[in-house]
Amino acid sequence: MRPIERIASVRARLLGWLLPPLLIVAALGATLDYILAARIVRSGFDDALGQLASALAARIAPDATGRLRLRLSGDDAALLSVEGGDTRHFLAIGSDGSYIAGDARLPVRSASNDPALVLRDVQHGAIRVREAVHRVRIHDRDVIVAIAATTQARDATLRHLWVVTLGGSLTQLALVLAIVWTGVRIGLGALLRLRDAIAAHGPADLMEIPESAAPAEARPLLRAMNQAIVRAREASEARQQFVADAAHQLRRPLTSVQAGLELLAGELRDSPQRQRARDLLIDSRRLAHTTHQLLALAQADAVAARGDAPTSIRLDRLVADAAERALDRALARGIDLGVDTRPATIEGVPWLLNEALSNLIDNALLYCPCGARVTVRCDHSDGGAFLEVEDDGPGIAPDLRQRVRERFYRGRHHGVDGSGLGLAIVAQVARVHAADFTIEEGAAGRGTRCRLDFHRDGFFGR
Repeated sequence: MRPIERIASVRARLLGWLLPPLLIVAALGATLDYILAARIVRSGFDDALGQLASALAARIAPDATGRLRLRLSGDDAALLSVEGGDTRHFLAIGSDGSYIAGDARLPVRSASNDPALVLRDVQHGAIRVREAVHRVRIHDRDVIVAIAATTQARDATLRHLWVVTLGGSLTQLALVLAIVWTGVRIGLGALLRLRDAIAAHGPADLMEIPESAAPAEARPLLRAMNQAIVRAREASEARQQFVADAAHQLRRPLTSVQAGLELLAGELRDSPQRQRARDLLIDSRRLAHTTHQLLALAQADAVAARGDAPTSIRLDRLVADAAERALDRALARGIDLGVDTRPATIEGVPWLLNEALSNLIDNALLYCPCGARVTVRCDHSDGGAFLEVEDDGPGIAPDLRQRVRERFYRGRHHGVDGSGLGLAIVAQVARVHAADFTIEEGAAGRGTRCRLDFHRDGFFGR
């Protein structure tokens, strides 16, 4: 059988598929935005440099001797002023290389087949500059005007542009991620509600989950789950019905056997077989008691699976009835059985609570020695009510207080008659009523105190 692979959550898988492409798209978008914006910035700087070259060429004219000269007024000097941290250099020469004006060290290269305006990067001394070379014809003579500028301002603008572009892209990415996260969360809300509906099912709750609680994509899964729940419920009901039928079938013959053994023990009053008949009678009563407890446990399991409607129960009356039924047995064993009740009402299944209380009292009477005291209590508590049976008998060791709730576990009192089902029935009744079942020491650190705490909204987990 192939091992089941660990599969990440739907949210993790969606985010895993969506986030990397979004990051790639955001990076590409930021890069393209920067490239386009940088092209515009460089074009703007080049246009400004070309316009300066044209402006300088317009100020070249021949003097009285016919020699070409550059005439700059005070206002025109601003054309060559430093701007934005950049330094500007210019050179005007004739097509034959004759010097007209400017920085003779500025490299100028212009062929006759070049366009009227050429823009390029050149090395001027130790620095790299951007140069605009403008060819113009003045009085039938070709003149070359070159103007170069350092690129600090342009580079600073590009850096600022990159920061702005990157910041804008990151902001957009953060907004997109927030929208994606919110969308995934909202989109998975139906699945989360389905998860809560499934989690609300207790271990004994075998009712189907309505398909309306699931989105369309999850309904096939929910349908399969409901089919499994139906099969589990049918198996549970069949098992419970078998136990109930077996218990019912055993009751009548066991009653007949007990009656026959009682008559036989009376007839064998002076016979040596009388003790054997009495032992058989004790064993038959024990078997009848176990049969009754099995039936009670099966019915409690059935109630947990069906979810029977609760009714109002007066705990003080329940205690009084149970104590009255157990009084003769307590007197026969020399045990002081008392009640301490206050009016308290809960919602539940009466016969189940009566069965649980009877088992608690029976356990106390069974394990306590002659002269012990057993007290049955009920009262209101914070947020609900409680039912309690306390004795001053041998008690239950702390390490066994959880195990004694298991079915057929007898603990350390193997010499005492019992089936090991009494506290298991109490634990199941507590689960049906969503009550807390605790086992602690009695008063003054002696004996046992078994307590059921019922919450105000606790029946079947409500």
